[in-house]
Amino acid sequence: MGNNRVKPLEDSINVLIQNDKYDSDKAKALYNELRESKSQDKNIVIYKKLDDLRKRNQHLSSKAKKIEAKLNPIYIEQEKYQEEYISSNSTIVAYSFFLQNLIYNKEKVDVSLAKKTIKIFPRLILIINITN
Repeated sequence: MGNNRVKPLEDSINVLIQNDKYDSDKAKALYNELRESKSQDKNIVIYKKLDDLRKRNQHLSSKAKKIEAKLNPIYIEQEKYQEEYISSNSTIVAYSFFLQNLIYNKEKVDVSLAKKTIKIFPRLILIINITN
């Protein structure tokens, strides 16, 4: 779902990255400092500055911000679709979505949905074991 909308935008981001036009000038300067740094203490300070830029949404170039602004709603829509699919389908596909979310997006996992899903999937695993 949404892959035909996501692919061109992700390709555009890759072109920006390849042409060194993805990061803002402030972020580029910090990344350069990081590459040249020999001190772990200095690296920590630089990472904190980069994190502050992200929090203030100043880490991307204006072109990258425009593309990300188009991508983010698509990603949110995909997440909602997956959550709805998981909660209403006790299939191996739903189980796969659930596991992917736990592995790769654990900070975004809806705890109440996870609890509900965990109750559903033991039955699915039992069915799969019986049929094999």
